[in-house]
Amino acid sequence: MKIKVDFYDKEQKELIEKNFPKDFELFKKNDGNHVDVSLEDFKTYAYFRHQFKKPNGKHQTFLDLIPLAKNWGHYDTYFELQGDKFVNIYPERIEAADVSEMIGVAGGLAVASAIYGLTQADWTKIPITTAHKDFDFSHISCITDRFINIEAKGSIADDNSVKESSVSNLKANILKKKKDDGFKRKYNYKRDSCIGIITVADKTKNLQSWLVDPTIDDFDSSPEKTKLIKRLYFYHSIFRLISKRSYLSITLANRIKTIELISDYKKLDNIPLLDYSFDKIQINESFINARSRTYDKKIIGSTFLIDKSIYFVGIETDLINSIINQNFDDILSLKTKPSTELVTLFCKISKRREQDITSSENSKIKLKKQQNKGENYIYFDVETDLIKNSSGLCIARQKL
Repeated sequence: MKIKVDFYDKEQKELIEKNFPKDFELFKKNDGNHVDVSLEDFKTYAYFRHQFKKPNGKHQTFLDLIPLAKNWGHYDTYFELQGDKFVNIYPERIEAADVSEMIGVAGGLAVASAIYGLTQADWTKIPITTAHKDFDFSHISCITDRFINIEAKGSIADDNSVKESSVSNLKANILKKKKDDGFKRKYNYKRDSCIGIITVADKTKNLQSWLVDPTIDDFDSSPEKTKLIKRLYFYHSIFRLISKRSYLSITLANRIKTIELISDYKKLDNIPLLDYSFDKIQINESFINARSRTYDKKIIGSTFLIDKSIYFVGIETDLINSIINQNFDDILSLKTKPSTELVTLFCKISKRREQDITSSENSKIKLKKQQNKGENYIYFDVETDLIKNSSGLCIARQKL
């Protein structure tokens, strides 16, 4: 799909050129042009919110499944891909604010990722320290020499080539943030790059992204180290969905915390994750067979029932091995080719949900014979489109 990118106006163009000359050169190449964006990346940015919370005084980073079903439903209800155009197909005016938010996040991060060469793993929210103040901006990422901070907003308009009042209000909200003294006092250092992206959908044209300049102060930290930690948190959150109590999840959590706490973190480069015998963790046949997966066993994951639909969230086994090996250069450069492929998934789910599966009349869901009478799980095949984005995250949905 394609998204048209323009500076909001002459004033904002000049401010971005003055404040962020490196970024200006990148965006100038695309000003007035259409950026090619992976549909798979756009969808996963739209569906997921990668979040963290602090229950019982302890930070947890996780892929939030709660908005998954809602945002997938929004996508199907309100929008459609027509050629390379992502357009609003809803006959009435869309009043729901979360639909505009979905467009803003998906459009802003998809454009930024395409221009800076980033993946979903690079936008992970991380609970390193309160000094980082990582989340007053919508999304923060890193490249080798600087932080990339995106304030993402979205709107639905009759004509996205015209800046309607709703778009002007979004611009004002972005610029207002940088003038707030209480907000600025939280930061001690200047951010390397801060770009506001307002993405607007209409019924006929490509999505339109407008660029504005929300300059603001920032924390002091190593962009490369932060990018590494963001990626490790991202993949850990997937591993937790696949196997919460495995050596893989536990040892990766310990490694992340160690990298956070030591200054010379590169001493850990190429030191693999180990099991209880001090051997490198292996993704063996029994580990793969115990999980939902593709039949070629190249992708493993977990299956969830949410709002009368089956969802699969998984990852390629080759990528898991890259995380186990802990070669930092490999982890920092991980980027897979996005794709959508019709597959048959072998799925398992708690036996408590057996009635949901057996009562389904969908011919693409086929219950399999139970392996053991005392089994706590039921097994079934699901034929569905499997979406893989550039971070290696794989997702699928099939309605019951």
